[in-house]
Amino acid sequence: MLLAAALALCLAVPAAVGAPQLDPATKRLVQAAERLRGLRLLHPLAVHAIGRARAQQLIAKLSRESASEAAHTRAWDLALHALGVLTRGQSLGALERRELGGEVAGFYDPGSRRLYVVRARAGTAMPSVIVHEATHALQDQHFHLTRPVFGSRLHDDDGETAARSLVEGDATEVQSRFLASEGFGALMEALGSLGEVSAAPGAPPFLTRDLEFPYLAGERFVQALRAHGGEAAVDRAFAHPPRTTLAVLEPGRYLAGDPLPAPIALPPPASGARRILDTTFGAVSLDDLTGRLAVAEAWRGGRIAVDVRGGRARVLVRLRSADPAATLAALREVLPAGVTLHRHGGLLDLDAAGASGAGTVAPGP
Repeated sequence: MLLAAALALCLAVPAAVGAPQLDPATKRLVQAAERLRGLRLLHPLAVHAIGRARAQQLIAKLSRESASEAAHTRAWDLALHALGVLTRGQSLGALERRELGGEVAGFYDPGSRRLYVVRARAGTAMPSVIVHEATHALQDQHFHLTRPVFGSRLHDDDGETAARSLVEGDATEVQSRFLASEGFGALMEALGSLGEVSAAPGAPPFLTRDLEFPYLAGERFVQALRAHGGEAAVDRAFAHPPRTTLAVLEPGRYLAGDPLPAPIALPPPASGARRILDTTFGAVSLDDLTGRLAVAEAWRGGRIAVDVRGGRARVLVRLRSADPAATLAALREVLPAGVTLHRHGGLLDLDAAGASGAGTVAPGP
């Protein structure tokens, strides 16, 4: 969900007219991605280095949300205000647009088979970014990233993030091995790129952690798959991506069959209320909220809903935890006054009906 979902790597752009020949330096980088990933391009790949301003224009055009996705973002905006993640005057949509416009270093479009990389401050595209995005091209040509399993899931944000973590984790793992093989010069690139790809200043920790998860946790997940069964294990995962972010955090769980937790049911909306959000609240969201990895790893299921009535919002979260006491304590540390928490055995109920910051419902489209 959230920023990880907004940073869609498969962006629709006008179809390419032919495929230009790659210059020798770029061709070497694409070949490095092929070698490190153990796959070969099935179709020509066009690579274009563009400036930050042009990238911002393209991304603004290509990342426009559908009406349902825009409503989903607005509902999460209400939820994050109620949970104390966003403060008065902050907007989830604005924060996402800032990250999209300012922090993306490259993106790949399967429709046109074009790869775009953003020139760094020195005026050139970072080599490891080309390797990263070329890996996405390999993924798409072999495993079809436009399949629904890699797309938007409004009622399963956690499953969407889990699948994206495989995609981004694989590309990040290849990128890391490329940097390791290139020695000191690549280290200087990595250090110099920190300002290009880090979260924007002032971003809430929740969103920073949410942005980083598919790359960092995803890379560890792919490393575990490779250690278990080599590139073939990674390839098999693209046929059956992880279904929860807990499986990304615990690769052994995925390798043991990737069991889904028991379903979580939330109470229906109160009379006269309308439910505008009903989706999974996964281990990643628990980590985003608390900053406690151990609490996230104790996650055994979760769901979040936002109900609106009379211009007011109510946020409900129900969680199942293997360590409910620790989860309860961690939530109490970070949630604002007015949010109520109740424990029923291994279940935790969070109700932000009267929480400060719950705010007024934004108008619809």
